[in-house]
Amino acid sequence: MSLFLKIFSAVIALLILVVGGAALYLFTVFDANDYKAEIQSLAKQHSQLELNIDGDLQLSVFPWLGVSVENISIDSHDEHLASASYARIFAKFAPLLKGELEIDGIALRDFKLQLIKDAKGRGNWQLEPSSKNNAKSTSASSDLASLPLAAFVLGYLEIENADVSYQDLATGSDHQFQNLDFTVNNVSFRSAFPVTANFSYLNSELKAPVLAHLTSQVSLDIGQEQLTLTDTVLDVDNTRIHTNLEVQQLLKSPVASGRITITEFNPSHWAGIFRTPALADMAIELDLKSDLQFDSNKGQFTLKNLTLRGPQLDLIGDINTSSLDGLASYQGQLDINTLKPGSLLSTLGFELATPADEKTLNSLTGQIQFSGTNKSLQLPKINLQLDDSKLQGNLKFTDFNSMASSFSLNVDSLDLDRYLPAKPPSEQDNQSTSPNALLLPLAALRNLNTNGRLHIGKLIASGHQIDNLDANVVAYNGFINLKSLTGNLYGGSMKATASIDARNNTPQINFNKRFTGIQAAPLLTSLAKVDYLAGTMDLQINGSAFGNTLPAIKRSLSGEADFNVRDGMLKNTNIEQLVCKSIARIRDRQYSVVEEEPNTRFKEFNGHMNIVKGVMQTDHLQLALSNLQINGSGVINLLEQSLDYKIRAKILGDLENQACEVHERYRNVAWPLHCQGSLNEEPSKLCGLDQRELQNIAAQLAQQEIKRKTGDQIDNKLKEKLGDEATQQLKDLFGL
Repeated sequence: MSLFLKIFSAVIALLILVVGGAALYLFTVFDANDYKAEIQSLAKQHSQLELNIDGDLQLSVFPWLGVSVENISIDSHDEHLASASYARIFAKFAPLLKGELEIDGIALRDFKLQLIKDAKGRGNWQLEPSSKNNAKSTSASSDLASLPLAAFVLGYLEIENADVSYQDLATGSDHQFQNLDFTVNNVSFRSAFPVTANFSYLNSELKAPVLAHLTSQVSLDIGQEQLTLTDTVLDVDNTRIHTNLEVQQLLKSPVASGRITITEFNPSHWAGIFRTPALADMAIELDLKSDLQFDSNKGQFTLKNLTLRGPQLDLIGDINTSSLDGLASYQGQLDINTLKPGSLLSTLGFELATPADEKTLNSLTGQIQFSGTNKSLQLPKINLQLDDSKLQGNLKFTDFNSMASSFSLNVDSLDLDRYLPAKPPSEQDNQSTSPNALLLPLAALRNLNTNGRLHIGKLIASGHQIDNLDANVVAYNGFINLKSLTGNLYGGSMKATASIDARNNTPQINFNKRFTGIQAAPLLTSLAKVDYLAGTMDLQINGSAFGNTLPAIKRSLSGEADFNVRDGMLKNTNIEQLVCKSIARIRDRQYSVVEEEPNTRFKEFNGHMNIVKGVMQTDHLQLALSNLQINGSGVINLLEQSLDYKIRAKILGDLENQACEVHERYRNVAWPLHCQGSLNEEPSKLCGLDQRELQNIAAQLAQQEIKRKTGDQIDNKLKEKLGDEATQQLKDLFGL
């Protein structure tokens, strides 16, 4: 606005200067064209602008004092500034004698104005300062201030077929207003007057000019430095901008207030105008209303009672900005009455995979308070509800350049499975992932710079529920440190720490997890996709791995684990029945039972594992049953997804299996079992008798039986000869 007023004032001053110069010579000469050089010199002397008059001057004296001229141009700093094929200005002679200015009209045809700001920020319209010119300018300003401007009258101002261009060589921006027709009638400082304009706008981003139409009722009081725009309507494309605006301190430090209404604003249509390609896909129609205030002296701009409505949203709020002349800052509040995130994001050009539950991303309501600068953003109060989830907390972006952020967020409940992409029927039963699929987005992790805490009252993910989940994370330049992760799941609790070092192409992962009082079956199903074990489990595991694919992580996984399971069972494996089958095999008898129990119930199951390069080695595995004590050792190979365990079962008491007859001499035998195979196989197919070891035991038992029978015969002979007491003394002597 300030630039426009300066240019407009300069043009009017030049035209008045021409009129004044013409009037000065009019009474002494008959042909003003003989004095073009003097008039041009006078313009140069008073304005530092080169006035070129190529056409003839047409003068008038009474009752109108004025001039019309063809083919006039103005140059500044040896650069072309403005030109017109025709210019005309006429003023009444009699009011001039009383110090009043009553102009019949000002007309410009084919007006061309070319504004250029060079790389140093200097515009071609800016005049060179000098003490002489400053003195003349001060004098002229004093004379202007002393004029009775309230008596100023302008019949009309008409600009026809004008082209105005602005180019900033430092920023590369350019703006062109083409085919401009501008009309003002009955200009007065006493009453409102109409303004109309038609033009097309073009810049380097637009493929074709955008048509625009402007109408307004203007009230101007120079004495009070007031400007009022009433019923101002600007139609650009299909968008209408309607405003009522009042400006105070017009010539000093403008202060403006008013109300603006924007209807049918489509961001995609304004992508070229705003030079923002990201808007090109945002095909949505929005309506905006707001009260506005602007104070140039304080550098403040305020939007109050702001409403933004569209097909998928209804927002209200306030925005206050300050320090517009320096590091601008802003603050405000946004109330979300209605917002449909899914359809809105789709409308704005974001492609979203279809979620598992199509009813999600359907409703977002709540309130956000915000403040910030062009370098930072703070959301000190977030209170939102997304579908069935409530989100509260705060979020800060302290530096947009480094994307440094901090947060503290609390969610009452979140069913993550509802928001994940729905899987095609062909993939629902196939959970396999490409072995070479990258697991970590390294580029995104390296740009992550945050410190925060997240609490979720109830989280459902992959079909599992975690209560009171609390996570504290710090990330900077590719190093992500999960300082703590706690929660309750499967009847117990978990506590974990972890870190990811993604600064190199091969990320390093470290973790330490502790589960207490967890139900083993769902946990193992979730972690290892195996369903072999049930019971209440305590598990601690820590380790490290390198790589960004699942095979690489398995190959490099190292660490250790301790577990203890109470009051549980091994599913689809009955160790007692396997022992009974071993006894039947030794006795060369057929083992048969009417109804077999498929599982092994135990009191306690514990062990320790060493993990080296994806192989989990167990040296001491203990399983306590009611009448069996079981020990074992073996390995689980994560790379091959296989296990190989050798188990020894010792009978402590009478077995519960009625089909199994246990002789006393079988109680001290470590009955051999072997569990071997793929982790993907049914548990019942993994464990069975260790045939080789069983043959050795059978041979040992046979030898013991022979020794026993031979010993009985010797014992009977001795008793016949020596008696019972002497026989026992002799046996004790030889250790028999």
